[in-house]
Amino acid sequence: MTNIEKIDFSLLDENLKKSLIPQNVRLEDLDSKDLVCLLVDKDKALLIAEADSTYKTLYILSLESIDVKWIPPLLQEIETVSNQLDLNLILITYSSTHPHLQFLEENLKNHHWKGPRKQKIFCHFDRDEFHPPWYDRVPPPPNDYEEFLWKELKPEERTNLLRLVDQMAIPGDISPFSNEETILYDNSLGLRYQGEIIGWMVTHLLPSRQVQYSAFYIDKAHRHKAIAPRLLRDSIQLQKQSPFKWAVCEVNLLFADESWVRFVEKRLAPYTLRVHYNYQMWKNL
Repeated sequence: MTNIEKIDFSLLDENLKKSLIPQNVRLEDLDSKDLVCLLVDKDKALLIAEADSTYKTLYILSLESIDVKWIPPLLQEIETVSNQLDLNLILITYSSTHPHLQFLEENLKNHHWKGPRKQKIFCHFDRDEFHPPWYDRVPPPPNDYEEFLWKELKPEERTNLLRLVDQMAIPGDISPFSNEETILYDNSLGLRYQGEIIGWMVTHLLPSRQVQYSAFYIDKAHRHKAIAPRLLRDSIQLQKQSPFKWAVCEVNLLFADESWVRFVEKRLAPYTLRVHYNYQMWKNL
């Protein structure tokens, strides 16, 4: 009989965290009081989810198992927990590199989950080897645009942007202030138009020593200018002068501008070392 235990995340053994939590799940993000952790037979499988009472949704952040046989009972148990919490939706996010990908998706479909859909793309590259055909051809921004190092952001500009973040006018995953303690200022850039902030490429240094390109934004009124590739190119060029060799460009496919998604999938991804996706499936309760 499978023994599934609901456990406080803070009580998990550190070695267990390393073995059963994939690298793409940041441990620093797993400190919410709303976390739900299910552990199978002490160390055989682990499911980590976050319950959002506002949106009546349970988000499965990680589902790792030594053997596929523990996946079905874990999914059945988390559905029971979701009903006990009076939630209406369960959503799971998982990587295309998941060791039990086919079994996981088939099991979810057999239990009336919808999907999958692509959620994020991750393009991994070596800064020294990355040089696609367009790299030297993207023109600089027009004269009324000004690139600047993000560390030179003015106090009043910071205040105005924080107000937009608080008003949710800027999505959290592209906020220039998310995980601010890990920002890599060596190659983080901002963009002004006639003195006003209209974009940024803010990078972060991951624990793996990879440079993460994910907090990227161009104001909608300026996207037709094709300045996004230049901002990315200039940021990568600065990384080439830094001590950090490896990088990953991460784009949320559900919220990014369609033209940017096309650029990443057709003109960036083919010239990187490897590409993987995050997928999502969901079930209404």
